[in-house]
Parts: sequence; C-alpha cells; structure tokens
Amino acid sequence: MKTRPDSAIKLLKSIRLPNKLNEEDHAAYSLLLSQAFDKCDIYIESDSIINTAVSFYSKTNNAPKAAYAYFYFSRCAKNRHDQQLRANRLIQAFPYAVQSKDYQLIGFLNAEKADIFREQRMLDSVIKYDKKSLQYLSMAKDRRNIALSYLGLGSDYYQKEQYSLALSYMHKALQDSYKVKDSLLISSCYGNSSLIYYYLKQYNRALNAIRLALAYNTQYDYAQWMNLGAILIKTGKLDSAEFYLKKAIQTKMALPDCYMLLQEIYMNKHMYKDALLYSKQYLAAKDSSYRQTLTSSFSGLERKINYEEVSKQNQKLIIRNQQYIMLIAISSLLIFIITTIVLIERNKKKKQKIKIVSARNIINLQKIQLQSEQISKIAIIQKLIQLQLIPKTNLSQIGAQYLKIFNEEHNKLISEQEVISPNTGPSFESFSLELKRRFPSLTEKELQICYYIRVGFNLELILASLNIKNDTYYKYRSNIRKKICPHENTKIEQILSAIP
Repeated sequence: MKTRPDSAIKLLKSIRLPNKLNEEDHAAYSLLLSQAFDKCDIYIESDSIINTAVSFYSKTNNAPKAAYAYFYFSRCAKNRHDQQLRANRLIQAFPYAVQSKDYQLIGFLNAEKADIFREQRMLDSVIKYDKKSLQYLSMAKDRRNIALSYLGLGSDYYQKEQYSLALSYMHKALQDSYKVKDSLLISSCYGNSSLIYYYLKQYNRALNAIRLALAYNTQYDYAQWMNLGAILIKTGKLDSAEFYLKKAIQTKMALPDCYMLLQEIYMNKHMYKDALLYSKQYLAAKDSSYRQTLTSSFSGLERKINYEEVSKQNQKLIIRNQQYIMLIAISSLLIFIITTIVLIERNKKKKQKIKIVSARNIINLQKIQLQSEQISKIAIIQKLIQLQLIPKTNLSQIGAQYLKIFNEEHNKLISEQEVISPNTGPSFESFSLELKRRFPSLTEKELQICYYIRVGFNLELILASLNIKNDTYYKYRSNIRKKICPHENTKIEQILSAIP
C-alpha cells in the first residue's frame, strides 16, 4: 500500500529544517523523512530515525502521528526481516489509528497484517485481513489503494485456485485502475488475469490479456515476458515464445522456469541437442536457487535461534525476579509476625506492672486513710486529756491499747502488700496446694480469689489486684461456692479459714 513516488519527492523537497531543532522538531522531521523513504521505495532497515518520532508522539499522546510512527517502525523491522518486532509495532499502531479515525491508515495496517500471513502461507487469514483493508480504504475513498486491495484479493483467490472469484476481483481492480489512470496498476491487472486464464486453459484470452499488460507497462518485466512465452507455447507460436523467453533470461531472474520452458520449445521442435543443453542449465539454475534458499533458510533459522535464546534468558530473569520477590515477601511476613509477638509480650508485661502499681496505690491509699484515722483518734484522745475527761490513771492503759491496735493494722497492711502477687509467696503456695488437693476442680484464678478472701482482702483490693469487674468477681465467688460447699449454708470464709 503506497502512494505515488512523485508525491514523496515533493514531500522531501518541502522539508525545511530550522537552525535549532527542539524535541518536537526532531520528531516531526524523522516522521516526514520516514514517510518519504517509504513512498520512494527506499528500504530503511535501521529504526534510529523513526524511533525519535515514536518516543515523542507516544509520550504526548498525539494519536495520528503516533499511529504513523509505529507503522513506519514496523516497515523498518520488515525490511530487516524481524517479523516479531514488525508484528509488535503493528499491534501498537492499531489503537492510535482507531483513536484518530484515520481509515486509510487502518486499511494500511490490515494490509500489513495480511502480508505477514501471506509469508506464512495462511491464505484464509490473508483474505480476511485483505477484505478488512478494502473496507477501510473504501471508507477513506482511496481509489488507488482500493484497486490494489482488489488486485491482492484476486491474487489470494488465484492461489486458492478459486479462479472465478479471482477473475471477479481482477475485473474490479481493473475498473478502479482505469479511474485513477495508473498504467502500472492496469498492467498488473491484465498480467494477473492472463495467468488465471492460462490455468483455466483459455489460452486466447490469456494471450490478449498479457499483450495488454505489456502495452501498458513501459518497464522491463521479466515475469510478463515469461508468462507470454508460456502462453505462446500453448498456442503453438514457438518462435515468438523463444524470443520472449530469451529476453526474460537476460534479466537473470526466474532462470529455472525460463530454461524449463525453452527445453519444452526445443523438444516440440525436435531439437534434442538444444533441449538437452537447456535441461542442464535448468538443473544448474535450480541447484543454485536451492543453495540460495538453503542459505537464507539457515540465516532465518539462526535469527530464530538467537531470538529464542534471548527469550529463554528473559524468562530465567523473570523467574529469578519472582523468586526474589517471594523471598522478600516471606521475610517481611516473618519479621512482621516476630514483631507482633514481641509487642504482645511487652503489652502483657506492661499490663501486669500496671496491675501491681494499681494494687500498691490502693494499699498506699488505705495506709493514708488509716494514718489519718489514727491521727484523728490521737487528736481526739489529746482533746479528751486536755478537757480532763479521761482520768490520768487510765492514760497509760488507753495508750498501750491504742498502740497495739496501730501495730496490728500496720502489720495487716504489710501482709496485704506481700500477697499482691501471691504466686511468689510461700504462704500462697502451701495454701493453694492444700486447697487444690481438696477441691481439684478449682481454677488458678479461683485459687487466687480464695487466698485473698482467706487473708482478709476487702472487695476493692481484690478487684484492683485481679483487674476484674464487680460482676466478674461474684461469678467467680458463685463458682467457688458450688465447688467447695455445694450442699451447705456455711460461709466461704469459714471453710477457707479452716484450711491450714
């Protein structure tokens, strides 16, 4: 799918470069240059020029120019026989072409896809994308490329040996070629039609078509001369056939086929010596062509092997990266779990410390209350003494009794402070062992509560020491009663105080 070369020459002449080029100027210049080279059939293998346009227009989201940049990038890959990259760039061009609603370019892209399938000899896919190309080019009203699409579809059906369909598309291609007045296209339509007639064994029609093809083609065309020679052999015009075939041989193209046809001519003329000569030349040309094909096949195979090797290396790198990611993820998870466990343990220790501190605070408050009560009592006694309401003979007795009460309360506070953590005290251990022996169903928490009750803790101190609520304490107390005196009305305190 191309426009006329003269339009490309005009395009090249129109390019005017400023003294200083910014990034956008570079991109525009590289795109214009690539378009001109492509239209002039200058096959550029390096993508260094067009790559500037691709990187710029894909970043700036300029859909029309990005589409053409990727399209000409695929052409560079095609010229150096890199089919993988060619297909990849065509795929990247499609969304930009659709976004820009450039029907002509969409037609070109579908024609390129058809060409890829043509090289793989997948004719059904070739026809599918050639028809898509024709559809979009018709929407773009591009008459010349519409004619080329009809011509391509005719060739597709000719290769599938569906000759009636092939002729109908060749007829449509010929009509559009006359409309655009393109002599080269007209010649190609007649030339392809002559081949179809030849295989249909309609040799007179084939002869007329090939002569019209030669009349419209002012260039040397070895294929049409060879076709004309083959048709003339079928019509019995052997001398004319020999003339055109020898003319085709001078171009050094399609030598095996030309030698084979010349061999057939001299066999029909009974000139067996000359026929043998061309038979040898045919074999030599065929062998040379085979070696050339083999060399290109090895070259293609080498490119394929290199590509597959690179793909394997990339796959290995991907697997390694995935392994590293998994290792990092597992390590992070383990660190998170360990950190969480450490924090939980720290919180437990902090809560335990808070319990102990709160219990000590309660005891200190009780000490303060007791001391204040003692002070108030002493103040009252002093007041009574001052008022002489207590006989002096009773002072020593009253003072001794008061000091005894004071010491007992003080000792009681000390003992309560010691049993804040009963698990560490020997008295708790002996008591809990005996209680557990008698009542095995008691839990650790219930043993603690029994011990606190036995030593005479009040309710506030028990709640503070165990960090529990009032309702919870009474639930524990109810459970203890059921376990140690289920059928008796005896108080818990009496049963516990009886245990040594």
